[in-house]
Amino acid sequence: MINKIIQGTKFAGMVNYAIDAKKNARIIGHSPGVNTSSNAAIADSLEMQASMNPRVGKPAAHIILSFSPRDALKMTDGYMATIARHFLSSMGYADTQYVIVRHYDKEHPHCHVIASRVDNRGCRINDANERLRAMKTCQELNRIYGLYVAPKKERVKEARLRGMDAIRYHVMHAVKESLQGVDTWKDFADDLARMGISFRFRWDKESGSIEGLSFVLDHERYGSGTLRHDVSFTGKGLDPTLRLSEICRKLGYPATIAHESARDLYLQTREEYQRSCTMQEFYHIDEKFPDFDSLFSEQAAEAEKPYPDGQSQSKDSSALADTLEEVAESANVIVSVPMDVLGAMLMQPYASHIGTGGGGSQNATGWGDEDKKKKRKDHQSIRKGGMKR
Repeated sequence: MINKIIQGTKFAGMVNYAIDAKKNARIIGHSPGVNTSSNAAIADSLEMQASMNPRVGKPAAHIILSFSPRDALKMTDGYMATIARHFLSSMGYADTQYVIVRHYDKEHPHCHVIASRVDNRGCRINDANERLRAMKTCQELNRIYGLYVAPKKERVKEARLRGMDAIRYHVMHAVKESLQGVDTWKDFADDLARMGISFRFRWDKESGSIEGLSFVLDHERYGSGTLRHDVSFTGKGLDPTLRLSEICRKLGYPATIAHESARDLYLQTREEYQRSCTMQEFYHIDEKFPDFDSLFSEQAAEAEKPYPDGQSQSKDSSALADTLEEVAESANVIVSVPMDVLGAMLMQPYASHIGTGGGGSQNATGWGDEDKKKKRKDHQSIRKGGMKR
C-alpha cells in the first residue's frame, strides 16, 4: 500500500472528484454525523466541522490509498475500509469527520478519503512531517495486514540511504505519488512543481521524435543547503514504471494530443471563416480548408503510433543518475525541452494552416487542455449579418 495526502481549502471539489459516477465510485465508510445523501450534503457536513476552527487555512484533506493488484482478491470493500480507518487513526484523523470512497476505474484497488483537518473538538489536526509519518504508517499496515510489497526498490531500507541514493528515492516517490491523482500533463506538471520537481522531454532533432523523459529536482527546494545544483534523473532510471511510454498510457501521447488539438483549432478557424465569407468564397471553402486528416496525413500517422520507444532511450545506460547534460553529450542530436516548448514544436507543422482566414499561427501556441481556452473567442468581431449574399 502507498499513499498520497493533498491539502485544500474547499471540500466540494474534492468530494465531487472522489464521488464521480464515471469512476465507478462507491462510499464504503464514513464517520458518524456525515450526511451521505448527496455530494453537496457530504461537503456541507465537512465544511460545518471545519468552521469550528476558522484559523485553519487548509481544512480539507484528500488522502489516496493505493494497493497492489496482487491484493485485489482479498480487498473487499469492508477490508479496504478497515485498513483506511486504521490509517486515519494512526495519522490522527480518527476523531474527525471523513468519508471513504472506493474507485473501480483502475487495475489496482484504491480508495479516496476526504477528511476534515479540524477534529470534533475544534482542534487542528497536526500535519507536521505528515509525508514521512504516512510512509511509515503504510509500511506498518503492510506488515499488519499482510499486503504485497513490490521487490527491489520498495524493499530498500530508505531511512538508511544517504546522498544521491536518498535523493533518487525522494524523486521516485514524489513522481509516483503525483501520477496517482492526475489525468493530464498540465496537472502532472503543476503537482510536481509544488514539490520542487519539473520534467523535460528528450527530443531527437534528427528524427523529430520524443526519445524519453527526465525529472529535475530544484536544489533550493530539497533540504537545507544539501545540494549546490539541480539534479535530474531519467524516468527509466528512477523506475521502469516511470518510462515515458508508461506515463503516456495514463496521461496521453503528446503527438496524439497535439494532432487532436490542431484539428479542433483548424475546424474552429474554418467555422469562423465560413461565418464571415462571401457567397463566392463559401463555394470554394473546401479548397481553402481541405480535409484536415488528408492535409496532415503524416502527422495523423505519427499520432496513431502507440509510442515510439526511441533508439536513444533503448541505449540509455542502466546508471540511475543520468543527467540531462550527460544525455546531451552522449548524443549531440538529443536536447531537453519543457512541456510548453514541446507543445510549440509539435504544433509547428500545423501552424501555417491554422489561424484567422487560414493563415498565421496565433492559435497554435500549445496543446492539450490549454488549447480549449482558445475556443472561447469573442465572436462579436465577426461581421454582423452573417454570410454576404
